[in-house]
Amino acid sequence: QLLLGYIGLLNMVFLSPFLWITLANMNGDNEASGSGGIHQQLTLFVLSCLIVKGLFDNVLSDYLWARAIILTTATVATVGTGLTIPLALLSDVFIMDRSD
Repeated sequence: QLLLGYIGLLNMVFLSPFLWITLANMNGDNEASGSGGIHQQLTLFVLSCLIVKGLFDNVLSDYLWARAIILTTATVATVGTGLTIPLALLSDVFIMDRSD
C-alpha cells in the first residue's frame, strides 16, 4: 500500500546528493565558459519553483492515478491517463480555435 511512498523516499535519499553536488559545483563565473548567458546560476527561487512543480505535477498525478485504480480498474485508469493528451489537443483545436 505504501509502494509509491517508498519509491519517492528512495528517490529522494539516493538522488539528493546529485542535487547538492551540482549546487556546490556551480559558480558565478558564467561568462568564462562563453555560453552567452544561456547557463544561469540556480537560485533559491528557481529551486523552490522546481520543487513545488514537482510536488503538484508528479506527486498529485501519481496519487490521483493510484486513486483511480482503486475506484475503478487498472485498465480504465490507464486508458483515461492515455487519453489526456489527445483530449487536450482536441480541446485546443475545437474550443480555443487553435490549429498550431
